[in-house]
Amino acid sequence: MSTRTIPARSGNSRVTQQVNGAPRLNHSLFDLLRADGFGFFGAREPEALLVGRSRYPTFVKNGVAIALQQSRCLSLERGDAIVYDADPTDVVVWALKTQPKFRRTGRARQAMASLIRKADITGVTLFLEPVPLEEGAMSREQLSGFYQSFGFTSNDSRNQVMQRDPQDIDRPVQPTRD
Repeated sequence: MSTRTIPARSGNSRVTQQVNGAPRLNHSLFDLLRADGFGFFGAREPEALLVGRSRYPTFVKNGVAIALQQSRCLSLERGDAIVYDADPTDVVVWALKTQPKFRRTGRARQAMASLIRKADITGVTLFLEPVPLEEGAMSREQLSGFYQSFGFTSNDSRNQVMQRDPQDIDRPVQPTRD
């Protein structure tokens, strides 16, 4: 994964108090994940997920770890995923890792559904790059399909950078099955 951080673009108007006319609760995504029973490890703790050469704040529940970074977004430029400083309502999902003994049990799907629901409640836009992080993990194509089932979309044919905008919180998150 080749990424670099760029300061926020001027005139970024993504911070909103409402999405689809529905007011958002005054809680952070991270607070809601903790309240849902996710354990938390800060980026400087050894339990935090290491992606490339960086550790990211990590939430862990039922054998699944999710590494997130707030106030960042991803964009595809000249074939590379570029990281930008962004508003607090933008979060990059750096990794979703399931312990090998819990793979193919639906736990990653449950964790992602929980993350998505909380992102919708808090009005957070999620960004990710669907890249396999280790041997035995899903392929890029499988990961793209997994994330598309949760409403992530991409502007490029290879799904190199994917984004999910907050949805109306009146309907439950139901990932589609392939």
